[in-house]
Amino acid sequence: MAISETLIQLVDIRDDIRQAIADKGIDMTGTIPLSEYPGKIAGIGDFPGYQVKTGELCSLPAKSGTANGGLTQTLDIPAGCIPLCVKIEPEMKINSGKGESPSYVFEVWDNNNKMMYRVVRNGGSGWMSAGTDSTQYINPLGAYDGDVAQASTITAIKIKASNGSGSLISDYRFGKISVTMWLEPLG
Repeated sequence: MAISETLIQLVDIRDDIRQAIADKGIDMTGTIPLSEYPGKIAGIGDFPGYQVKTGELCSLPAKSGTANGGLTQTLDIPAGCIPLCVKIEPEMKINSGKGESPSYVFEVWDNNNKMMYRVVRNGGSGWMSAGTDSTQYINPLGAYDGDVAQASTITAIKIKASNGSGSLISDYRFGKISVTMWLEPLG
């Protein structure tokens, strides 16, 4: 085999590798030296086109109130990011001493109405608490069975404390809510 034929085969192999990397969501536009391909390949991971980040992407402060349903909060997710972990610090609590409530409800869902957490307590006067002494963690990507393409449509996470009868609740509160792990697009 002549040297020119070998070089043509090597160029074809390079082009095939380049296309395979691009098919995994990695930006391969422009002239990229072959020596940079290992770094590009290392970025593929379990979430092609994304990298896992930790820290605090966005958050809402702790909040409390007294009007029924008034504690609905919306945590806006920055464009392009997919939340992997929503952290809810202690405590989620609803209380009523009025005897008017047929039920209390805690809910966490996203802008696509995908329910991620729902707790209901039936009954009259009393209270309901979740996560009194511990932080709770919710996995939004898990609500989409790990489908990154579907989860990429998440733009907001909502959390609510409500009373099923539409009457007033004596009080309710949530701790700080934050996204502490997320997927961020590469590039």
